Amino acid sequence: SWCFRTERDTARERGKYAAVEPLRYTEREIDAIAAAYETEEVRGRTPRYWNAALH
Repeated sequence: SWCFRTERDTARERGKYAAVEPLRYTEREIDAIAAAYETEEVRGRTPRYWNAALH
């Protein structure tokens, strides 16, 4: 962006993440991610509390 100088510019200039390869998903991993989305429960307006997760 021409209007903001952020730390991302510094990291890119220094090559901070040059050795990091982009993650590549296999078809099986993509299918597992899609299945997780399909089984995700819509919360709606029902409040959830941390102690309910213990049961």
